[in-house]
Amino acid sequence: MAKKVVHAVTHTAQADRSDRRYIVGYVPNGGRDNPSPAIYLGGRWLEACGFLTGQHVTVSVEPGRLVIRPAPAA
Repeated sequence: MAKKVVHAVTHTAQADRSDRRYIVGYVPNGGRDNPSPAIYLGGRWLEACGFLTGQHVTVSVEPGRLVIRPAPAA
């Protein structure tokens, strides 16, 4: 009988992935020309990274990137 080969696979939590891929969509504007670009981020991984529902964030715009951080306490 042939030997059975078993490979161990380690599964990591979704929040452990540092890169995620999204598509830039648009904000519906009633069919008018030139809709605004939009990116929707959602998932439990945000919570695992420390972003909670209702929490304020700051988005910094840098060449070729957006940086999202928790907003400083008011």
